[in-house]
Amino acid sequence: MSSIDNQSKDQQLKIKQQSAWRHSLSLAFELGYLIAGPLVVLGVVGRLADRHWGTGPLWLLVGVIVSILVSSLLIIRKIKEIIAESGE
Repeated sequence: MSSIDNQSKDQQLKIKQQSAWRHSLSLAFELGYLIAGPLVVLGVVGRLADRHWGTGPLWLLVGVIVSILVSSLLIIRKIKEIIAESGE
């Protein structure tokens, strides 16, 4: 019986480790999209505005700066969600 119990505990440990790995990978992808999404969208919008008005890199830089702010706010919100979940 003890070898069966040990195997069961080993399997449970493996399942927990795999679950933690998947959760970490999911979080990494989510944070990547939180950073890349606004950067791409606002960068393209800024580039198109520069082409339309002939202003050089002005609106591209504004788009990048705004995307940094938006990404920072989204990441802060995600961190607060994670903290709230871990406190439960």
